[in-house]
Amino acid sequence: MKITKVNYLNILWLFLSFGLIVLSKFEELSMYILYGIIPFCFISVVLSELKIYLSNKLLLQFIYFFIWCSVSLIYSADKGVTANYLSILVGNIVLWYTTYRIVMRSNDLRVIVFIFFLCFLYHAVSAFLHPVEYTVSFMTERSTGLFTNANVLGFAMWYGLITVIFLSIIIKDKFIKILLWSCIPLFLYVLFLSGSRKNVLAVIIYLFVIVYYFAKTRHRLIIIFTGILIFVILKFVDFSFLESLPIGARMNIESLASGTKNRLELINDGFAMFKESPIIGVGLGSFTFYSSSGLYAHNEYVEILATTGLVGILLYLPIYLMFFTQNRFLLNHQETFVLGVMSQAFLIGFMSLGMGRPTFLDPDAMLVLALFHSIALKKLQEIESVSVPLSVSG
Repeated sequence: MKITKVNYLNILWLFLSFGLIVLSKFEELSMYILYGIIPFCFISVVLSELKIYLSNKLLLQFIYFFIWCSVSLIYSADKGVTANYLSILVGNIVLWYTTYRIVMRSNDLRVIVFIFFLCFLYHAVSAFLHPVEYTVSFMTERSTGLFTNANVLGFAMWYGLITVIFLSIIIKDKFIKILLWSCIPLFLYVLFLSGSRKNVLAVIIYLFVIVYYFAKTRHRLIIIFTGILIFVILKFVDFSFLESLPIGARMNIESLASGTKNRLELINDGFAMFKESPIIGVGLGSFTFYSSSGLYAHNEYVEILATTGLVGILLYLPIYLMFFTQNRFLLNHQETFVLGVMSQAFLIGFMSLGMGRPTFLDPDAMLVLALFHSIALKKLQEIESVSVPLSVSG
């Protein structure tokens, strides 16, 4: 069979997404993926177009942020860590650009998203069949799956949930839709096994935003129906089964109080660093050097504010603001309304996860952000001149 440019792009996306999301989690393969497959995909995309496209404003903003972070090499307390962080940011730029160009040139986004869905389904099935557990404080055993950290498994399950919901929207075949929706309980169960509270919260926020937009603009009775449904669930569903799962054990008052105390200490450390150097920060990667616990901030916004200062945070936050504005445009047009709802719900959920870890340093997270932003951008460009506005705001 002749390999067309489109088929070739799908193959590159398979290498890129499955390589990073799945294969790189195997220690013996990680270096081959990070320093072999990912650069190969990037170079292949560039050579196939013989041009570098710099019209993606979000990606450009991330590059500006990276350039400013590079200044940290001059005054950082730990230049080795700073250099390592910068290399991660370079990798994230490569991932974002490669994803952006593959999506923009794809003639069937369903294939792209389906491949992505399979990556997270692999993790869900693997964690379900062969959970790797470790004991943390309060004698809570949490599943890690193929990862070394249970929270990272939780992130993968959140990504899987939003991907399967998005895929079920863009695929028309009812039988495939049923198969996709049947995977949701698996993602939720493995998420509960991971005990990741921040990802459970992100799921709730994601679903709330979806209900909000549909109720606000199209089906106001959804609010009433949702309220009744929540009442029935709380009244008649027995949630005692959660107590036997890691997520239930980590929802007790003692565990929540301990986690909150640790996070507040890190936030206080971050603001102390910001006061010490408010304009330029203490240097990218220096948070662990100055924090009283020796830990990183566990909060993207505090980490950036403390280590790169006001300049850094003012360069980074517009990435989310521009994405939010782009989604509002999609929401205001009939043919892209549903995509706008899904994209806005994803963005707000994604930003909430930034309250628990520095997503800008996570290649998996940046690949997910790049994919969903690129899909929204592609649709935006397709409908700019022929769309029918709706009366929507927010």
